[in-house]
Amino acid sequence: MIKPLPKSRFKDHPLAFAYETDVVYEVVRDQCEHETTFRFTLKTLEKPVKKAFEAKLYPEYFQHAEAYGYDVEGVLAGVIEINHEPYNNRVRITECIVFDAFRRRGIGRRLIEHAVQRAKALRARALILETQTSNVAAIRFYRTCGFSLMGTDLTAYSNEDVERDEVRVEFARCL
Repeated sequence: MIKPLPKSRFKDHPLAFAYETDVVYEVVRDQCEHETTFRFTLKTLEKPVKKAFEAKLYPEYFQHAEAYGYDVEGVLAGVIEINHEPYNNRVRITECIVFDAFRRRGIGRRLIEHAVQRAKALRARALILETQTSNVAAIRFYRTCGFSLMGTDLTAYSNEDVERDEVRVEFARCL
């Protein structure tokens, strides 16, 4: 069951993200005088890489944030946070996680569909999100949920994002 996670109780609630991968989407940029193209090619790594980071719900810079949790018998199994962006009439998924013990049960898909329904209720034109080229499992999941690659930022996290195989990619699902 999906239920609201009120800001009064869940502000600054930590979310720990972690994954391991042996493949990444390598970004190849071809540039000449009149044209620049980007290719995302699946590349197998020499050895698996572990990634981990933490986020918190309801940060100050998401002024219209709403968070929802998926409850399994009184236990929080997953969380999705969205933020309506009125200036361009989109809803951004800012956080989406299903905790390890509850994965592969369809919870992530239900959380995404809840975000779609909230975005439609807000009359948004699109639902958007970001992930990294190193998070191939997330990219595959978002694609199965109807999202398409819409853009990239080669220096979102550092000036060496391309070399580090951790490039920000933006996905969208038009409503």
